Amino acid sequence: MAGFYAGGADGYLVRWDAETGTGLACAQFPSAIFALHEQGDQVWIGTFSGQLYRYRPGSGVEEMLRCGSAIYAIQSTGQSLWVGCKSGHLWTWDGENTWQSQAVLPGALRHLNVHRGEMWYGGSGGSWGPLEGSQCPVVHQGTISGLAMAPDRVVSSGMDAKLCLWNPSADMGWVCQQEIPAHLQGIHALALQPLQSVLLTGSLDKSIKVWDFATLTLLKVMDPSKGEMAHTRSVNALQWLDDERFVSVSDDATLKLWRWA
Repeated sequence: MAGFYAGGADGYLVRWDAETGTGLACAQFPSAIFALHEQGDQVWIGTFSGQLYRYRPGSGVEEMLRCGSAIYAIQSTGQSLWVGCKSGHLWTWDGENTWQSQAVLPGALRHLNVHRGEMWYGGSGGSWGPLEGSQCPVVHQGTISGLAMAPDRVVSSGMDAKLCLWNPSADMGWVCQQEIPAHLQGIHALALQPLQSVLLTGSLDKSIKVWDFATLTLLKVMDPSKGEMAHTRSVNALQWLDDERFVSVSDDATLKLWRWA
C-alpha cells in the first residue's frame, strides 16, 4: 500500500492510503504537529510546544524529548536523529539513550537536510550551511525555509519569497548563480523530486509551483485561479510519493494528491 503520514494543528497523526484517499488516525498529541519524519518503521513527531514523540505501529506513542521551544525540523542519518528548534538549538540522539544539545543559530532552525554525508541546516537571518563547517553566504532577507540539494547544485527557498540557485566553487565555496522572486509571499515548502529534475514550492500566497531544478524555469502553477483543485489558504508542506505523484497540505485543512507528468 502506498501511504504516508500527515499531522495538523489539531494534533492528530493520520496514516493516509494514497490509492484510496482514506485516512486512519493513529494518535493525537497535546499541541499542533509542526514536524514529521519517517525513520524505518517509526515516525518522529515534533510539536509546537517543543515535545518530541516517537510513534511505532503496534507499539504506540512514546515521549522522547522536551526541547522547550517549537520543533521545526527532524532528520536522521542511520540510527542517529537530529531535531531543530525555534530557539536555534539542535538536539541529537545516538539511537540509544544519549541526547546532546548545541546552539547553532541565535534564531530558529527551520530546515535540516543530509548532503554528501553531512547534515546541513537553514534558518533565521538567511543562515545556511553544513553543521561541521563554515556558514554559506547570506542572500535571503529573512528565514530560509528549505534546501533542495544535489551533488552539483543547491536551491534554497526563503520567507522573502525568493529562490536561489547555488553552485559549488573551489575558491568561494557556494556561489549564488541565480536569484528569482518565486512567489508573492513567503515560501513555506520546498520538495525535490526523487529523480532530481523537478522542484516544488508551496507558499503563503496559496499557490504551488513546479520548477526545472537545473535552471529554475517555471513549468506549472497551481493556484485558486486555476480551478477548484487548488488550495485556498497557505500551502505549508509538500512531499513526493514517487517521481510522478506528490502531496500538499494547507491551512485550509485539506490534503491534496497531485500527479506530475
